[in-house]
Amino acid sequence: MAWMTKRNWTGIALLGVLVSCGVCIAQVPRPGEFTDEQVVQAIQKGIDLLWKNQQLDGSWPACKQDSNKDRNYEIGITALAAYALMDAGVSVNDEKMIKALTWLSKQETKATYNLAMRCQAWLLASRQDNTKYSKLLQKDVDALVKGGTGGGYGYFVNEGGGDNSNSQYGVLGVWAGADGNIQIPAAYWAAVQKKWLAGQKSDGSWSYWDVAAKASSPTMAAAGIATLFVCIDNIPTTRFNSCAGQENAPDLKAIKKAMEWFEKNFSYPLEQYAGDPNKRFIEAEEQIPLQFHYHLYGIERIGLASGYKYFGQADWYRRGAAALLKDLNTYGKWYGTYTDDVSTAYAILFLVRGRQPILMNKLEYAGDWDLRPRDLANLVRWYSGVSETVCHWQITNLSRPVEELLDAPILYISGFKGPKFTDEEIGKLRQFVLRGGTIFSVVECNGAAFKQEMARVYAALFPDNPLTPVPQEHPLNTAHFKIQAGRPKLSYIQKGVRILAVHCEEDLAVAWQNRMQAAQKQAFEAAANIASFVTDKATLRSRGIAAWPAEDSSIKPAKTIKLARLKHAGTFDPEPLAYARLAALMLAREKLKVELAEPVAIKDLTVQSGAAAGLTGVEELKLDDDEKDAIKNYVQAGGTLVVDAAGGSQQFAESAEKLLGEIFGGKIETLDAKNELYNLPQYKIDKFAYSRTARIRLGISGPNPKPKLTAISVSGRAGVIFSREDLTEALLGCQPAGCCGYAPETAWQIMRNILIAASDAPKSAAPPQEKKPAPTTVP
Repeated sequence: MAWMTKRNWTGIALLGVLVSCGVCIAQVPRPGEFTDEQVVQAIQKGIDLLWKNQQLDGSWPACKQDSNKDRNYEIGITALAAYALMDAGVSVNDEKMIKALTWLSKQETKATYNLAMRCQAWLLASRQDNTKYSKLLQKDVDALVKGGTGGGYGYFVNEGGGDNSNSQYGVLGVWAGADGNIQIPAAYWAAVQKKWLAGQKSDGSWSYWDVAAKASSPTMAAAGIATLFVCIDNIPTTRFNSCAGQENAPDLKAIKKAMEWFEKNFSYPLEQYAGDPNKRFIEAEEQIPLQFHYHLYGIERIGLASGYKYFGQADWYRRGAAALLKDLNTYGKWYGTYTDDVSTAYAILFLVRGRQPILMNKLEYAGDWDLRPRDLANLVRWYSGVSETVCHWQITNLSRPVEELLDAPILYISGFKGPKFTDEEIGKLRQFVLRGGTIFSVVECNGAAFKQEMARVYAALFPDNPLTPVPQEHPLNTAHFKIQAGRPKLSYIQKGVRILAVHCEEDLAVAWQNRMQAAQKQAFEAAANIASFVTDKATLRSRGIAAWPAEDSSIKPAKTIKLARLKHAGTFDPEPLAYARLAALMLAREKLKVELAEPVAIKDLTVQSGAAAGLTGVEELKLDDDEKDAIKNYVQAGGTLVVDAAGGSQQFAESAEKLLGEIFGGKIETLDAKNELYNLPQYKIDKFAYSRTARIRLGISGPNPKPKLTAISVSGRAGVIFSREDLTEALLGCQPAGCCGYAPETAWQIMRNILIAASDAPKSAAPPQEKKPAPTTVP
């Protein structure tokens, strides 16, 4: 479990992550919205609040005036605080955390809440120090497994009876053990599932007590849904091996019914809660104090477990995070029903987990899209381990805007009978790919109809790029694991440096559903290679950060800059929307409008075409004499030529550099970090981040690497900006494996400064072109 060490350091310097992450995007919030940076600051504030309240012996204060630690919950509160802090990135070797964990290890308890929360703390601690904490986890898990009654729990283990609040926490503790590779008897999960199915009310919800007459409770509904998901993930079964569909299975029907109720009712605690410490709301007639932050913890758990971004029409993460940020800004803390430390810990857990990135979206369509309901849940959980990161999955559909498809870099489509996509839906899929996404389709149970439909879709999306088998030498076979080509059989569509789609006609989903990472490891490793190639193992965007800024018609641009794209004989436009995203960012962030026209032939280039002109490609660049003359005249007239090798193509870079030398005859010089281009007033670039491939290939190390842009001086200014390293893919927000270039945020900053400088450069009429004599006709 050594991989988890890095996982639990991800939040240790949360603000530093935002600054250093090349993929991260500085957000411009709309009125009433918030940015990821504000979430990170709130998490750090919560961390500071918890440390401030830690007692000298390492514990946190109890919530009741009782010397018995089993009854005053001092153990559970301390465990919850430690759990939240470690989940936010605090190391087990932190001096204050050592005190907390040492104190916890010395306490004896039989209280369900205490044991359950301590299991969560032991799990995270064991992922950083397995030798020291795994035995403590085993001990508490054993107490919970042996101490339940009929799948349920009361306030204390072995006391019989029980309520649904204690019962869900008892299962949470045992689940921590399962997540820590402790073997849990199958009979335990069966008993838990039976108890929760039997206790579900006719409307799909649960109450605090398993009594039909008691009122439905949003917090207990969240508990029931989350617990049933845990049971599905831990009860061995072969029922998903076929493609007959399991929608009528009791557990899946129960979850569906519960989700329908929850979508309608989950939000009323959010609507009532005001954060005022003098207000204590109750849940209907149950007379239970409304534990708002406890409820948010349940919302986060089922949001991540179910894969749903929305409950009804509400984005659960943005809704909950907005409430937490509002209260923190208003009161400077999170007030709790019992103690502020409890509410603060739950708030941290919600924000930390809620903002974790999405690796894959699963496409919901009219048809058998969910034959293996836990395929991505299991795959992404496994990938989080082997990739030393934390990521999740999500369900989406083609009724949502294209921007939401881009919540994840990969869109997963699976089925047996096959979807029937409309032309409009295929258009959305095309936009998803053009904006930087990759489609990953998997045929289930050798479904001929699904194969046929996906063949039609791919032909419509990429008429000039057919599916072809992945060759042995392709990086898809080595991006993370070394696998043999054809095991499994993958086909792909690639344009330039980026893979647009991967298709598999072997049933990978059944292996993921059944968690067969040992017996069917190729199914997992092939998917890991696809994910690693598409992302180049870079830090993914946090949930809530859009790949493209939202359109805002209220923005009044202060200036318009015209940017031309140049056509040549090769692949002149490997990413047609790279400059469109650049333009969107310029408007949203800087209130500068970038005017884009259709690609212009080089021989027709003039300063009227644009203050700057972009030239990119992936193959050898070839220019005739007319094109060379047009480029020279354009730059001499005051235009700025920006040349980059898409993907870091060495073939393009070498040929382009040679041609530029022929055209201008001048020396190409490196622009060091002190150059005025990087230090424009109000637009200073302080750090230069590179893709993972670039750091490896170019031997870049250290926290502050130098820029590598070069330029040719024309009339005393940098008339030609040349980058052997990629800008194009990065401007689209992509970093596929093998892409040697700048990170997206750095690429955007570089292009911003180039455009601003180019727009300020004096322009003149193009010098007259020398007429060449017509060729002599030989009779």
